[in-house]
Amino acid sequence: MSYGLPEKSTKAAVSVGVTATLLINGNRNRYVLYIVNEGASKVYLGDVNVTSTTGMPLQSGSIWPDYDTKDAWYAITASGTADIRLMEVTI
Repeated sequence: MSYGLPEKSTKAAVSVGVTATLLINGNRNRYVLYIVNEGASKVYLGDVNVTSTTGMPLQSGSIWPDYDTKDAWYAITASGTADIRLMEVTI
């Protein structure tokens, strides 16, 4: 029985380059999403139209916690590639 508390976590790894890359699909059951930049390059987060000038920057070694949106997330680098780790907790 669910009481609206977190029940499941899903983990993934995504390589991001200079074209917008889907990190994770939207999920209406998302409780929280953690996006971790394990790469050496800064990444920029946003929607499908993200660019390095419009996206929210995520420095190497940083974590972006998303407690608010249920939307899909995309990322891009200005140059090079970055390794992104995701953990999504759902209810």
